[in-house]
Amino acid sequence: MEAIKAKTMEIAEASMNLHMNPCGIGFGKDKDLGTDKTVFSILGPHLGHYYGDVFIVFKREILHHPDANFTIQAATSFISGNAFTSRPWLGADSGVHEERVKLYNASKLNASMPGYDYTAALELIAFTIMGLKKKSMDMDLDKIFERWFSVDSHATIEGHLPQLIPLNYIDHIYIPQNLYDALSDASRRAINANFKHRITRVKHDGEANQPGGPRGP
Repeated sequence: MEAIKAKTMEIAEASMNLHMNPCGIGFGKDKDLGTDKTVFSILGPHLGHYYGDVFIVFKREILHHPDANFTIQAATSFISGNAFTSRPWLGADSGVHEERVKLYNASKLNASMPGYDYTAALELIAFTIMGLKKKSMDMDLDKIFERWFSVDSHATIEGHLPQLIPLNYIDHIYIPQNLYDALSDASRRAINANFKHRITRVKHDGEANQPGGPRGP
């Protein structure tokens, strides 16, 4: 009971610290989009270096969570209007904030939806054709990766995961050795207890506080 009590206190303290010191870039429109209540992620290679040097890889099962969804590009692109330029099949941009938010919500996909994979594949192919200015007959997986590795992570598949994620949904963690060494003894013990065989300490000097830019791969 004492151990449970101690862990409960640690979790409560950590939650309060996170609430007082929120992470992320802090886009002002996140509340309008509802993305302030999600954990941002990238479905695929993540080249957004300005988000930090610690990589958490989730199991694909997380995509079936009822509170999880993903969009072919960042939610912010709907608010800015960029989505209508890069994906003209979305229709004309009304320029109305509420309508842009409504379209974003209608564009979200969940892995439990029948045909979600077919829809996502068609979107990704069309998105790549527009980005590389290619013909559909010239499109293949290599071309999709070519565009993916040349653009900012906001122009790739953005996942929105539930706020509270059970630890068993985490498949692997990659962390620079210097950032791991900078953690408290208690934090390292907790990490080793939960992720002993699911963590890789990379020989790379990572930065604890990344600047917000420049953006790009």
